[in-house]
Amino acid sequence: MKNTTSALTSAVGGNNKTDFGSLTGTYTIANGILKNNDLKLTSPEVPMSGAGTVDLPQRTVNYRVTPNVAGLLAVPVDITGPWDNLSYRPDLAGIAKGLAQDPGKALDALKGGGGSAGSAAGGLLKGLLGK
Repeated sequence: MKNTTSALTSAVGGNNKTDFGSLTGTYTIANGILKNNDLKLTSPEVPMSGAGTVDLPQRTVNYRVTPNVAGLLAVPVDITGPWDNLSYRPDLAGIAKGLAQDPGKALDALKGGGGSAGSAAGGLLKGLLGK
């Protein structure tokens, strides 16, 4: 989570911490596989949801978090791999789907027309996509 939010916090304000109100979720464990479908982190800056699995015996993760940047843009991030070498990748198809669902809001965010929220969303996309 911390690595995932580091890109987000630098786009939102550059500080090294993310304040949040609550972190909730339920899980089941069967045959050493932890499954969660309802992770919810509430935060004034970067609320997010998550779902996925953690294979405890194999020490691997297959999880997706979806931060919602300033209430404007949901950016799914896939977290996969072994515990000691996790990979964090934005789901570009998921970003495109979010943009297609509300193009007016997305365009405003990318142009920076939403004030600091728009600038944060644009900065996040630049950070994630490298442009």
